[in-house]
Amino acid sequence: MAFLDNIKNKALQAAQTAADKTKVMMEVSNLNGIIDTEKKQINSCFMKIGEISYENYPNGVAPQIEELIEQINTSKQKIVDCNEQIKKLKGSDKCEKCGANLMINCANSRCGESQFFENIKCTACGKKIKN
Repeated sequence: MAFLDNIKNKALQAAQTAADKTKVMMEVSNLNGIIDTEKKQINSCFMKIGEISYENYPNGVAPQIEELIEQINTSKQKIVDCNEQIKKLKGSDKCEKCGANLMINCANSRCGESQFFENIKCTACGKKIKN
């Protein structure tokens, strides 16, 4: 009976792990969609800046350009924020020296608690990682 219970528990654990990974993938996909939308917004603003600049060239810079630049800056910040959220969802960071992915979350996949230890080194290049 214990053998069957063990198999049942392992199957349930595997199903939960798969469900957790699917949830993360869906959240990452959603954030990547937001990033794509913001990149399109940036390109649209750049096009408008070009049109306004061309139309107003003899008269100097138009005030609408300042608004568009602010929209671009806002979109760029949203992209940075989404990329940070993706990094947290995936539980990884990159080594500053070599760019290798570093797993920084608790080994318990359901916990997600960041672990900060002294003397952690990149497994790819050996550089000490900041806490």
